[in-house]
Amino acid sequence: MIRFLSISNLAVIDRLELEFAPGFNVLTGETGAGKSILVGAVGLLIGGRASAELVRTGEETAAVQAVFEKPDGAEVIVRREVSAQGRSRAFVDGALVTSAALRDAAGFLVDLHGQHEHQVLLDPAAHLDLLDEFAGLTPEREGVASAFRAWQQVRDERARLAAAEQQKASRAEFLAFQLSEIDKASPKADEDQELLTTRQVLANADRLQPDTRTAEQRVVDPHDRLPHHPEQVGVEQQLVRLVDRSRLGVLERHDAERRLAARHAGEHQADSGARQRLRVGEERPDRSFAVGARFALVGDLHGGRG
Repeated sequence: MIRFLSISNLAVIDRLELEFAPGFNVLTGETGAGKSILVGAVGLLIGGRASAELVRTGEETAAVQAVFEKPDGAEVIVRREVSAQGRSRAFVDGALVTSAALRDAAGFLVDLHGQHEHQVLLDPAAHLDLLDEFAGLTPEREGVASAFRAWQQVRDERARLAAAEQQKASRAEFLAFQLSEIDKASPKADEDQELLTTRQVLANADRLQPDTRTAEQRVVDPHDRLPHHPEQVGVEQQLVRLVDRSRLGVLERHDAERRLAARHAGEHQADSGARQRLRVGEERPDRSFAVGARFALVGDLHGGRG
């Protein structure tokens, strides 16, 4: 219930104060007397639209203030100010509030009829409240609302647990796939380093192959009894270094050393197996491909390394 209304600089009204008596109050007047301005002023107090046109000509600010009495007897003071630039401010019990907060705080205090605005009966949000109150179901409504909130909490928790289980299942499936890939590959300890060394050896094979064949020819040719030549010594040293870097038996140290020792001792008979091992370039393309593929596979198992 509205107890007091104060208006200043609103439309054609300079200053107006109205104090309402308990019960039914009627304001009458001829057309243009300003009745609709009073209704508009009350509309501003409950969150109605404000504009610069509402400010009295020549004034900077229009203000509307009212004292409302709530059903429990407590009073609420509501104030609304509108500037000549169209900006507005609202206060409830002296505290600055937003327009939305103003509607929430004061909208239920007034029901305007005749202008077809702010009518509770036309607001769908108020229909359930009116129906429950008319049927006397307010206590039951609170019980249902409490049960519904509890159900929502259980539903949300169930959805969270289901999502967690789904994540666990997806993770387990992914790990099982990784394990199966590891089992298929059967990697060995430090295999990636061994493969890397082999790739480097095979990559140098083109450069070393001519020298290797020259050294082989000098080792196995019975007519080649020339003394050690600096070029020959350099080739032999390259072969020894190559053997040191190989881990897969492409060139083996003891075979190379045995053959080099045989050269120095004048041996002329070559072992066919050793000769085949010295021909590192003949089957290198297929071997390079296999080593590269294996290295890529092991690198993938390490998380994309290589």
